[in-house]
Amino acid sequence: MKYAYKLQTIWTKDIKLNSFCFHKMVSLTQIILTALFVRLSAAIPAATGDDPTCGPGLGRCDPGECCSQYGYCDVTPAHCGVGCQPAFGVCKNTPTSTSRPKPSPTPKKLPESPDSTCGQAAGYRCAQGDCCSQYNFCGNTAAHCGAGCQSAFGTCKSPTRSSSKGGPTPAPTSSFPIPDPKLSAPVITTCKSPKQFALTFDDGPTSNVSAILDMLKDNNVKATFFVNGNNFADLTVEPYISILRRAHTEGHQIASHTLTHPDMTKLNAAQMWDEMSQNDVLIRNIIGKSPIYMRPPFGNVNALVLSAMATWGYQVVTWNIDSADWEHNGSPNMIAENDASYAEGMAGHPIPATPFISLQHDFVDNEIGWARHVITRFKKLGYNFVTVGECLGVPASQWYR
Repeated sequence: MKYAYKLQTIWTKDIKLNSFCFHKMVSLTQIILTALFVRLSAAIPAATGDDPTCGPGLGRCDPGECCSQYGYCDVTPAHCGVGCQPAFGVCKNTPTSTSRPKPSPTPKKLPESPDSTCGQAAGYRCAQGDCCSQYNFCGNTAAHCGAGCQSAFGTCKSPTRSSSKGGPTPAPTSSFPIPDPKLSAPVITTCKSPKQFALTFDDGPTSNVSAILDMLKDNNVKATFFVNGNNFADLTVEPYISILRRAHTEGHQIASHTLTHPDMTKLNAAQMWDEMSQNDVLIRNIIGKSPIYMRPPFGNVNALVLSAMATWGYQVVTWNIDSADWEHNGSPNMIAENDASYAEGMAGHPIPATPFISLQHDFVDNEIGWARHVITRFKKLGYNFVTVGECLGVPASQWYR
């Protein structure tokens, strides 16, 4: 009994001692964690401004501010020192005061763009003074420097420069070849030889093109695709990248239809240059070269368009037979209605002596059925299907640059 009592006493004291130690350990842990929390809190700044966050997916700090390793903007040593993110703000080790330093130029960690592309996906920044547009192209126009401009990869402001009189005047756009008014590109509407039929598709590559390519392959026909970089499809993303690459690999001709499908007659020369050069970049990124042949949207041209295209080395191609398929899109009688539109282009011309460059749009519903019908019908009439380059007698090596 004595032993039992002593054991109980020892056990009770032990529990009390362990309990005391446990509470001491918990208290010590709390002190350590609290100290760490205070230390970390000091490194993470309080919110300043409307949106103090920065970094990938969050944007860039205001001019002169540093983006800390924790994704916050300010000018303290905690922001501008160890872990500072130079792609999203200023970075220097010892800010001299809490006042904001002078704005710094665009960060130069990324290489300067060699091909006018910019942004996170491209991995390039624009040249000094150029803006990176929402579509990831460098330039100096309002379209580049205005809404959607990406400040992390270039300048973002309405470009101005001082005139000799001291007043602000619009800054020149990005350097481009000025159209020579003495030059004018001829508008090509037909092939050179009888019995030739150039089947062409505009406005893609849409999701219909994969099935169209299958059908063309089954019928041993090569076509020409006049493509937009940012219209029905976006040539910076899949599946459109792979679709265009496949079309080129299978021997179809790739030609330009501008970047966004504007009416070229309503653009100035700088805007035309942006439409053509930026579309060229997207196409070249996919197939390794850019097209020489182009089709103006809606077939609209004027003296400036033709002068610009000639100066910049493009061949302008329209058509002499139009399916008007976009007007008949969704109609249960689309094929018959398209045939009627074709009949207008064929009227009064000897068949098959008259060659044709046709107009179709690959975004149209049942475009596969219509194209198959055209191939069957015109083969029976004695026509051979060719690309635009072939129908003009130009070897494939000269379709691109």
